[in-house]
Amino acid sequence: MDWVEKRVRELEERLGLRIILRPVHVPDTRFRGRILKRPGRIVLEYRDEVPGFFWDYDILRELFAHLERGESDLSLYDEETRSPGP
Repeated sequence: MDWVEKRVRELEERLGLRIILRPVHVPDTRFRGRILKRPGRIVLEYRDEVPGFFWDYDILRELFAHLERGESDLSLYDEETRSPGP
């Protein structure tokens, strides 16, 4: 089990809700990730620019930290506009 799966299981037990990780590609280059609370579950959407690479780990760590603080509906954006990926 990798660290992401372990963190998801820990948070699911603590919150009593299923956590779904969903990589997304969005046109807004400032978008980093978001937490969406739904009945019986929490969806974590995160920018996945290059499938197979691990750039998203920092975003997931940040989203997990917000969940631990009880924040269940929020969006993360870069302050500066990012250049489009490759």
